[in-house]
Amino acid sequence: MDMKKIRSILLIACVSLPCVLPTLSAEASIPDVRSFPGGNGRIAFARFSSSRWRIFSMEANGSGSLRLTDRAMNSYTPGWSATGTKIVFRRRGDGSEGLWVMRADGSRLKKVPGTRWFCGFPSFSPDGKKIVYSNEKDGRIYVINRDGTGKTRLTGASRNVAPTFSPDGKKIAYFSRRQGDAEIFVMDADGSNKTALTNNSLEDNFPDWSPDGTTLVFQRTRASGDAEIYTVPATGGVQTRLTNHLGDDIMPVWSPNGSRIAFVFEEDGTDSEIWVMDADGNNLSAVTANNVYEYFPDWEPA
Repeated sequence: MDMKKIRSILLIACVSLPCVLPTLSAEASIPDVRSFPGGNGRIAFARFSSSRWRIFSMEANGSGSLRLTDRAMNSYTPGWSATGTKIVFRRRGDGSEGLWVMRADGSRLKKVPGTRWFCGFPSFSPDGKKIVYSNEKDGRIYVINRDGTGKTRLTGASRNVAPTFSPDGKKIAYFSRRQGDAEIFVMDADGSNKTALTNNSLEDNFPDWSPDGTTLVFQRTRASGDAEIYTVPATGGVQTRLTNHLGDDIMPVWSPNGSRIAFVFEEDGTDSEIWVMDADGNNLSAVTANNVYEYFPDWEPA
């Protein structure tokens, strides 16, 4: 399948099959309490093969790969809780579309009530009580309690995507096309004080917080068409380029101890793999080599 088509699939509805699963219970609403930073655990990611998205996890060196979701429907955009015990993700399938939470081993899957097929890119709050997500239908960002109550709109309809809580839970980073092209924004957790950290004619996407909350890593698609990884202070300022590949380096995420960054590398349009590097951009190495499409890495706090 063409790489550009794969990318479009990442942001729109995927084909789904019938399945009925339980909704979120009281047990799953117990908050996580450990805060960042933490040790570096496993990396969760989504793999596209045999016309389906499934979520896997693996050790940071690529060993011990485990499939966490089945082929019955599409599952992607995994996000770890701060304790590393749960994963929130998006699921598509007849009767089961929306945001779901599962244990780290893929068991006890439970739907977040009140979420639907257009709810994507979920992220836990540091205390595990809330989930922030983007609504692909209206272009807004919402936050909701894990039991499905307290849904609150945080942004207007400006194609706001991929929100993620800061380590202290006080801020949310995301990218927005409110100015035309995609830029990195930060706002308070209640939706106030929206501030653009980038402002250019390029495409800046998929921000992720450093564990100490001082820096954001993100992908930038340059005028040449290739995407590289950059950082920017969380308060704005100088943007630093970390990668310089002929292919595309996208979807970067910090390791919980802040020493490394995982990302997706696309080279020749035939597949995409998970790579890791030091936080300063040195010591790049491939973690997977499967000749399939792998996206949306997220690093478990251990």
